[in-house]
Amino acid sequence: MTSRRSSGARRGLRAGIVASALLAASSVSPCVAASYGGAYGRLLAEHVRAGTIAGIRLNLVDYAALGKDPDYAAALRELAAARPEDLATEDERFAFWANAYNLLAIKTIVDRYPIASIRDGGNFLFPVWKKTAGTVAGRDFSLDEIEHDVLRAKFREPRVHFAIVCASVSCPDLRTEPYTGTRLDEQLAEQTRLFLDNRGKGLASGPEGKSARVSMIFSWFADDFVPAGGVAAFLRNNASPETAKQIAGLEDDAIGYLDYDWSLNDTSRDGASSPSRRGRARSRRRALRGTRVARGGARPRPPSPSCGTRSGRASALRDRSRRSSRGCAPSRPTAGGPVREPGSDRALTNRTPSR
Repeated sequence: MTSRRSSGARRGLRAGIVASALLAASSVSPCVAASYGGAYGRLLAEHVRAGTIAGIRLNLVDYAALGKDPDYAAALRELAAARPEDLATEDERFAFWANAYNLLAIKTIVDRYPIASIRDGGNFLFPVWKKTAGTVAGRDFSLDEIEHDVLRAKFREPRVHFAIVCASVSCPDLRTEPYTGTRLDEQLAEQTRLFLDNRGKGLASGPEGKSARVSMIFSWFADDFVPAGGVAAFLRNNASPETAKQIAGLEDDAIGYLDYDWSLNDTSRDGASSPSRRGRARSRRRALRGTRVARGGARPRPPSPSCGTRSGRASALRDRSRRSSRGCAPSRPTAGGPVREPGSDRALTNRTPSR
């Protein structure tokens, strides 16, 4: 009798342990699925492929097919139910939020498809980056919040700018796999290297290794690269050996910027010979202003520059609706580096559109 009771108690204990384990697993599985694969990973593998637009090599997304894939709705459910606080390491949390940004950028397009550019999802007064993009861990987020209030503010990783993708031709490429905590450094290194090796949108070296034109990302977010020794040092340390050799003598004051094409990275445009006229024109206007209006802005926000002139006040009115706390537009950038605050030697940390 005692033996039978003892055996029954052991069975009950084992059953309790198994039940507890299953309960714990069920509480974190949505986060694991959202971070490391699941439905989102299958979407990337199925609907992202290499292509070319306007001579630029890039990964394209089949938004039309992706939006109809049952895994799309499943991925959004997984993201909404996730619990990133349960993730054990900083790399896992970074991977989670980078994947969350990219999935919600996709959602921003699918919700409005067909659309010519992600920025067409917003307007002058209410840019798309500040609109609610979707639900993460039970809370509504905009792309702007994920990029600037979570990824940039909490992780201080400059390679984030090559991990998140704002559905545009000149953005870094969307990977065909999710980011994972165990492989994060390897994935970020590869993302950055591939972007810098892409002469169409990442880095185009000049003669004798002493000049280059680079993505506007390096102007918009110049301050994020200061801990890495500045933009030129970051480029040399993160490009492939061949590309790094081509910019061996590059200094920050010899850097210029490539046009930024905000048109959609859609598979339906594969082989297009030129960027959209509107995307090209907008890119030039923003390059001249030296700001990235489309992506919300950057943390920390700089003090408002003086707006005493009529042109300064006009710029302030334009920018107030685009970057909520900026007083007036920064001065036009030179080929030699980041935009400077008028009357100061301090670089502005521009908030840009949420990629």
